[in-house]
Amino acid sequence: MDYFAAIKGQQRAIDMLNKSIETGSTSHAYIFAGPAGVGKC
Repeated sequence: MDYFAAIKGQQRAIDMLNKSIETGSTSHAYIFAGPAGVGKC
């Protein structure tokens, strides 16, 4: 299941988050870092 289908771009981060949810190995926190304009919100 794609929990983040509405998010465009950032496919590597989306894949990592989906896999974490599917395997039940989510972390208590995630850091999204990068330059302005890359969709970190």
